[in-house]
Amino acid sequence: MEGFYAVSAAVALGRHHKSPRTVDVQVGQAVEPYDAEWRAPTEDEKRGCANEADTTCFGAYALALAAVFAHLGLKAVGRAAGGTGRKGEGTGADWLLLPADVEVPEWYMEHPDIRRLEVSGQDEATPGERNSRMKIKLNQTQQGTLRHIPATAAVVEFSLPIVTLAQAS
Repeated sequence: MEGFYAVSAAVALGRHHKSPRTVDVQVGQAVEPYDAEWRAPTEDEKRGCANEADTTCFGAYALALAAVFAHLGLKAVGRAAGGTGRKGEGTGADWLLLPADVEVPEWYMEHPDIRRLEVSGQDEATPGERNSRMKIKLNQTQQGTLRHIPATAAVVEFSLPIVTLAQAS
């Protein structure tokens, strides 16, 4: 596990766990465990991740992307555009995804299998707090300028650790 998001995930996981550790992925009532292994972050990396909120957010990206790859067979092809749309709306997503076996075409936004991923990270949360956050994230996918593209929401909670996935309707 390397790179900025992976280092953030290692720091966030390291608040509660040592590697290796099982990370659960939940879809509906079904929970499937995945073995996760990461290298301990260096002191420089820990200092670079001193902002706990940012580290939780960026670490959640790494775990959510790993979960959708392993569990749903989807890979990230890019970040969703940030900022606001013409009506002051965001895109309703953090990442754009395609099936793992698809070569990324130049015009990937036109690909019929393009999907969105909206992610939220929590350091510690109760099941009720995770459910509430999931509702917020699912609602966010329905409000964005890219709402015509199917979406998945992911809520990552580091203290367990668990990645909860839900398809937006």
